[in-house]
Amino acid sequence: MKPSLKIIHTADIHLGAKFVGLGNKGSDQRRRLRECVGDIIDYVISENADMLLIAGDVFDNQQPSPESISALTHGVQRLRDADIPAVMIAGTHDSLREDGVLKRWAIKQAGVVLLTPEQPVWIDEQKQLCVQGVSLTSAHEPKRPLTVMHKPEGDYWQIGMVHAALEMGRENPQEAVFSLDEIAKSALHYLALGHWHRRRECSKGKTVAWYPGSPEMIALDESEPGTVLKIEFLEGCQPKVTPYVVGKRSLVEITLELYDVEAILTQIRNYADVDKVLLLRLQGIIPPELFPDISEIARALEKDFFYVRVKNEFTATIKKDVLDQYGEQTVMGKFVRIVRDEKDGVDAKTQLELDQVLQLGLALLAGREVPPCS
Repeated sequence: MKPSLKIIHTADIHLGAKFVGLGNKGSDQRRRLRECVGDIIDYVISENADMLLIAGDVFDNQQPSPESISALTHGVQRLRDADIPAVMIAGTHDSLREDGVLKRWAIKQAGVVLLTPEQPVWIDEQKQLCVQGVSLTSAHEPKRPLTVMHKPEGDYWQIGMVHAALEMGRENPQEAVFSLDEIAKSALHYLALGHWHRRRECSKGKTVAWYPGSPEMIALDESEPGTVLKIEFLEGCQPKVTPYVVGKRSLVEITLELYDVEAILTQIRNYADVDKVLLLRLQGIIPPELFPDISEIARALEKDFFYVRVKNEFTATIKKDVLDQYGEQTVMGKFVRIVRDEKDGVDAKTQLELDQVLQLGLALLAGREVPPCS
């Protein structure tokens, strides 16, 4: 009879990610990723787990900063002191290329097992545990990692690790992929996945398979805080998977009709959270002369949120009585009539695009600075 086990599964930490889209907040989020490693280790130790699985992309690139390397090194040293092994594979960003950082780093770390093409299997006889993994040797090789995995042998808890995308009919040649049928044929008890930054179950047949998602925000569209997964193994039962939140940052998306800027600012501050990225969509139909300064709105909210993005989605519908205010001999009047004539007989998408042209054009002709619609 196999002993019960408790394993923590994470992936896609992306230490050293640039976060160009966050501007001067990028360094804050890079620091948060390093802190997140410590939070994960705290959880592993507090759960008295038997092992930590890291399913690829622990580093965002092959030249991580000394601070990123130090954060990971300190974390695995704490695991070693707690007698908890860390087993990992290389992903797309930290693949096992000749000048890759992961292999050079792992060689120096006691208690770390990096599964490689030369040594793809690790066995703990005492705990009757067999872990096999496929580290990527480039961003997308091997193309189908599950097909090169060994057939499980022996009366062990059989765990696999791959860093790849679930095949969904839109194959990307720059990604390693797998299918649900390949999961079912793997005969594993649990498959630890990495590559997708949002938590998702991919179980099939008797094999339980999950992406844990990134433990902390990597892209600016992640609406839920990041998690790691706790997997509990008990003889005669399917592995039980429980998410645990370790992420601090996530997206809050608010869409409002633009009517009064100060009233809108007051309303948005009800959602204030210094760990949230705010995406504010401003909509509505307003005269061009009332177009707000988007950058000023963002600046007014920057102390209430971690980062603020404002999208201009309002439009100017020019009615006949308003059109008459722009004389036919004026530049603005001619511009309005040209765009109006262009809207006749075109599809709805093109009409919307022409509404945006009208909006921007009138504002610019009036001497206002209006950022392009995004």
